[in-house]
Amino acid sequence: MATAVEKSAGCQSCHTTTDSMTMHESPGVILGCTDCHGGDSSIVSSEGDIKNKSLMEQAHVLPSYPDDWHYPHSANPKATYTLLNREAKEFVRFVNPSDLRVAKEACGACHLETVQAAKRSIMATGAMLFGAATYANNILPFKKYILGEAYTPDGEPSAIKGPPLKDADAHWNTHGILPMLYPLPSWETTPPGDIFRVFERGGRNISNLFPETGLPNALGLIQRIEEPGRPDFRQSNRGPGTGGRISVPVLNAHKTRLNDPLMWFLGTNDNPGDYRTSGCGACHVVYANDRDPRHSGPYGEFGHTGKTQTSDPTISRQ
Repeated sequence: MATAVEKSAGCQSCHTTTDSMTMHESPGVILGCTDCHGGDSSIVSSEGDIKNKSLMEQAHVLPSYPDDWHYPHSANPKATYTLLNREAKEFVRFVNPSDLRVAKEACGACHLETVQAAKRSIMATGAMLFGAATYANNILPFKKYILGEAYTPDGEPSAIKGPPLKDADAHWNTHGILPMLYPLPSWETTPPGDIFRVFERGGRNISNLFPETGLPNALGLIQRIEEPGRPDFRQSNRGPGTGGRISVPVLNAHKTRLNDPLMWFLGTNDNPGDYRTSGCGACHVVYANDRDPRHSGPYGEFGHTGKTQTSDPTISRQ
């Protein structure tokens, strides 16, 4: 108990009032602030010095990209995309110990099995989305999906394995369990395979040469005989390659990964229902999708714009 108090002493000299001493209200689990968040709990502020920025920066872990985080504002910024992958894992842990990149260090001492299962869940990997997109668009020939989203603690794309299985095929047939998933390939290096060209638009005159990106028809000859109002620059010349030499469905899969993020990233923080953190806290930190008590119960009265309702005096509720 004394050790836990020591690990929280400096933090509580500023964060004087909180909703709970720790997120573990059970007396059977005794933790200090830095057990989960990191930081330096030896930095103590005196009474009335709660807004001392110098002391705060000594105690806190600071971001590598302060402008992107709108530092020192504590609200999660909008549309962070891959910011968590670029950020130092120490800061990721400080702002959200439940993030899947660092949850093993913060929560794994007690909840390792749960953390590992969360990383392999379909809400984290998105295996069904990426598998269906690549199969339906002729990128990969596998109905037994092999692609999924996962990252290392340093934010690098990673393959992810399930627990060893004696009969992987039987588990797949019976329960849909996949033994391993690989990261999505880079869209700019993936050979085009979508020969049906479902996204293509273009005129009736098709050259046998690739259009030059940014300068599709340097001489202007095609425009002279093209139908009025029809574009002369299409995705490709209807061969198995494309003028842009990219695979459009893979590009769209990456756009979906970033614009409609799963558990590895923060919510977009720009619409009701998307004001969420990453990792385990995306579900376990309560927020309201709307203000109707029929849907959001007692949380509806606090609004649906992601603003905190904590009693902590150091965190703005605006």
